[in-house]
Amino acid sequence: MANEACDPTALSCSYSQSWPTIYGSWTGDGYTDTAGRHTSITYVTGTPTKIDITRPDSSSPDTVITLDSNYRVASIDKNGRTWSYQFSQSGTTMTVTITNPDNTHRTVVSDTDVGLPTKVTDENGNVTSYSYDSYGRLTKTTLPAGNYVTYTYDARGNRTSTVKHTASGSTLTTSASYPSSCSNTVTCNLPTSTTDANGNVTNYAWNSANGELSSVTKPADTSGVRPQTRYTYSSLYAYYKNASGSVVKSSTPVSLLTAISQCRSGSSCSGGANEDKTVISYGPQNGTANNLLPISVTKKAGDGSVSATTSYGYDAIGNVTSIDGPLSGTADTTVMFYDGDREVTGTISPDPDGSGSLPNRATRLTYNGDGHVTKVELGTTAGQSATAFSNFSSDQSQDISYDASGRKSRTVLKGGSTTYGVTDYSYDANGRPECTAVRMNSSAWGTVTDACTAQSAGSDGPDRITKTQYDPAGHVFSITRGVGTSAPTFEYTTYTPNGKTASLTDGSGNKTTYSYDGFDRLVKTQYPTGSVGSGSSSTSDYEQLGYDNNGNVTSRRLRDGQTIDYSYDHLNRVTAKNLPGSEPDVSYSYDLTGNMLSASQSGNALSFTYDALGRNLTQTSPLGTVHNSYDAAGRRTKMTWPDGFYVDYDYLVTGEVSKIRENGATSGVGVLASYGYDSLGQQASITRGNGVTTSLSYDAVSRLSQLVQNLAGSSYDLTRSFTYNPAGQIKSRTSSNDAYAWTGYASVNRNYARNALNQYTSSGSTALGYDARGNLTTSGSDSYSYSSENLLKTGPGGAALSYDPLLRLYQTSSSSTSATRFLYDGVNLIGEYNSSGTLLRRYVPGPGMGAPVVWYEGSGTGDRRWLLTDERGSVIAVTNASGSPVANGINTYDEYGIPGSTNVGRFQYTGQTWLPELGMYDYKARIYSPTLGRFMQTDPIGYGDGMNWYNYVGSDPINGVDPLGLSVADLLVVSTRLFVELDYSDLTRQYQHNFDQGAYTRLPDPSTDIVVVAKRDSKKKNKSVFHCLAVTAKENGVSDLLDVSAAVATVALPEASAASNLAAGILGTAAVGNAAAHGDFAPGSLAVAGYYGDVGGRLLKEGSTVGKFARFASVGTLLVSSVYDGIMTVRSYNACRRGE
Repeated sequence: MANEACDPTALSCSYSQSWPTIYGSWTGDGYTDTAGRHTSITYVTGTPTKIDITRPDSSSPDTVITLDSNYRVASIDKNGRTWSYQFSQSGTTMTVTITNPDNTHRTVVSDTDVGLPTKVTDENGNVTSYSYDSYGRLTKTTLPAGNYVTYTYDARGNRTSTVKHTASGSTLTTSASYPSSCSNTVTCNLPTSTTDANGNVTNYAWNSANGELSSVTKPADTSGVRPQTRYTYSSLYAYYKNASGSVVKSSTPVSLLTAISQCRSGSSCSGGANEDKTVISYGPQNGTANNLLPISVTKKAGDGSVSATTSYGYDAIGNVTSIDGPLSGTADTTVMFYDGDREVTGTISPDPDGSGSLPNRATRLTYNGDGHVTKVELGTTAGQSATAFSNFSSDQSQDISYDASGRKSRTVLKGGSTTYGVTDYSYDANGRPECTAVRMNSSAWGTVTDACTAQSAGSDGPDRITKTQYDPAGHVFSITRGVGTSAPTFEYTTYTPNGKTASLTDGSGNKTTYSYDGFDRLVKTQYPTGSVGSGSSSTSDYEQLGYDNNGNVTSRRLRDGQTIDYSYDHLNRVTAKNLPGSEPDVSYSYDLTGNMLSASQSGNALSFTYDALGRNLTQTSPLGTVHNSYDAAGRRTKMTWPDGFYVDYDYLVTGEVSKIRENGATSGVGVLASYGYDSLGQQASITRGNGVTTSLSYDAVSRLSQLVQNLAGSSYDLTRSFTYNPAGQIKSRTSSNDAYAWTGYASVNRNYARNALNQYTSSGSTALGYDARGNLTTSGSDSYSYSSENLLKTGPGGAALSYDPLLRLYQTSSSSTSATRFLYDGVNLIGEYNSSGTLLRRYVPGPGMGAPVVWYEGSGTGDRRWLLTDERGSVIAVTNASGSPVANGINTYDEYGIPGSTNVGRFQYTGQTWLPELGMYDYKARIYSPTLGRFMQTDPIGYGDGMNWYNYVGSDPINGVDPLGLSVADLLVVSTRLFVELDYSDLTRQYQHNFDQGAYTRLPDPSTDIVVVAKRDSKKKNKSVFHCLAVTAKENGVSDLLDVSAAVATVALPEASAASNLAAGILGTAAVGNAAAHGDFAPGSLAVAGYYGDVGGRLLKEGSTVGKFARFASVGTLLVSSVYDGIMTVRSYNACRRGE
């Protein structure tokens, strides 16, 4: 290191700081870190031989490994949980039977000649087998269902193809090409191209002198241009202390990545506005101590017309101590503090308001001897210095306790010294999470009981306990919510032999069944039959998916038998959507970096432009163009409507909106709203241009405790106060003014009947009907119709609705109202127009995604109307320029959003768009009926928000909102403007519906099967290198893990299920051996992304979620991972093994 030096010939040295110590002896060794934590490993000789591992916070061994007479592992005991291993050998066949703590068994059969497993039988009896060539390279993996994968290699051991086979003989092939000869040993084992299953080719160019990646050229887009990413490197010298303590230049330079470039359009763009460029700087080359850590990352246009730079500071150890930018100057610097073990102990944010009264916000973390976080505190400091941090003022905290195995057992939420909430956690015999209990009786909080056991109930009701149970192979089998109550809910899941979800059944016995093709892709979802509790799925009510070879969904057979078809370009982006019958088809186009440029259908075309930082500059629709401007931090500073009207957004340094200004106004009514914040960044006040103010107060754990609305005069002033139960739900609300009380209640008992699809078939005496896709079509005498994508098209009274290519509501009309068209900023409605294009109303978005701040009636600015919202974002008052309510300007609602008879305005309940033609709300993804208290359509994300996919916010509208009509979100007072930049590509992708205990996922983008992404394992336990690399892959669904074959992973750790299909990487284990030889190969987050680079440990996966480029330096200690978000400093492999 540049800051410390020791003469290698000296017998001892004096150091300026503590350094980790490793010691060893014949009977034991251990490790003492710089924080003084000591982990001991003791070898106990005798019969049997044992290895005892004791963590720093333990007085006795936490893990005991017992060896048999052949020095093989006979058992592993982890705090009383024992895995035992029995060995049986016949010739070269070794069979290992692993008995888990719950007495389930897994067997591994291995070929002792090659030292690799050939067959693994899991606890459910499912068998996965492996074959190898004479070099020990994996050549075939056969899954329990009979489908298999084969691998081929060239003469030098490079994997050249991966072929997936169905049991019936169909295949999908991906391949890689390498130089035919090894005349250049630097590059001969680097791929020159990869070919996906559709035959699309990606090319790679490498520096012939050192093997650095020079460029990645992807398949051509629809215009014939091939996107290319180019990488530039510089030879830089490290400056470090020699044995004499003098700073000297290293004898040889290190080549480091310094620039990444790509064109948004066209094949050439160097130095132009069309070039997206990232520049990485590593510090001075002038004799100053420099370990070549990145000190800045700049994202910019090639011509410099737009840029954003983030700079990094480090301490002597290499910890990131400051992050400055991307705003100019140093005012937006965040600082971090560390303990001697390189654990973050605190962060201090920038001063939010400069010379204003707000302090710096800060976080402090406390650790126990095992390195687990035991306390997280939120508070403030008076500055960013170490002295300021030592005087940290704590406002609220969460205390975390752990059991003897180092697993989280209890969290305690505190405000000061007062406890506001307690949650307990417990685990099953195999150490898997079993129960989570939110304790509801504060008088029992002093008693610790198993989380699966309810404590005595208090005035707030019984404990909220959720229990998870597993099948023998470790798949989640059942989830029970409300354990110990009179009405628990249940979900049950079964699995295919290959580990895919086979069925999902709710507590009433309503079963959804999933089928897969021979490549394990979901092809059919069969929904429950109409009879509640039948336990069967329909043979006629189903959805079916078709795929191309890359796994893109090309067809979707809907539940009513209609089909939607999808087309893709060579980059696997949706280019066309072919809807049934006369419905308008949609086409899409993109730039070379993946930004959507257009989405078009007959009569409605949308187009978009972007800057080099990927920010949306314009959105053009038939109603005109909306323009956006941004600061360097990506916060929108100006939005301009098609007629030239604009608003400015001002921010605190920390990102919260401070003012919203009309047409550049700096004072008066044109300052539409000013926002104030408390010391923790919570919105504390709103002062509107008409003088109306809102004040917000919070309890000690940041829950809204009081909301005060101060209008002109006092007749409509309102104060609301809130109390909460231990689960954080609103327990009581008191209001000072009955003018805001909803008075439309009717005294009636109403029965509801439902079917197995969770559809109401009757509401009282009103019969309800549905179409074959699950949309509500009749309610008594009212009828509704829908598009094939479940968009509501017609309703009673001649109501007619149409949508734009991004499925946003575009036009409404009825027999009694003329057509109204809608203009959007992303998902936010910002304007209403008539059919002639005349502006009727304008809406100015505020912080968040809810109701706007101001509504302008008409095309001018003379009739401004300010909107006031309640604790869940519902508009409760519309005020005029004098601060008084407009006519009928006080809005009221029942719990589920039924509006008062005199309510006014487009935005009402929870800030959503009111459609008077229907008497319902547009929740963006679907229509919500407040009279039914549920949605009219099924959830577009399937069971992602629960198996009752019509249900609104989990039947808790007091505490939940649903901003997009997709899933419940907690109430939140929003302070930072959430400019939702739609992932337009996602809107055209298909979702994997009704899957995995309600978790929905976007269907994966195609892979070449020669890339790897492995993420850090989140479990706290001592880890081997195989655990760090293999188990994380299992948990994240990785199918091809560089350097760890399925066989090795399975032998190395019982948790690494054979069903996870961890296949060998590009070069098999040889590359790993070289890279892992460096002690820091598996750094901190284990963000390994890779096409195999060189044996020095360079790994790259262009375009991965980890970053556009990932590179380990030759010593394996440095990872530059995300060119958009900056850099990631990484810890050592030892930290991974400790589970940090």
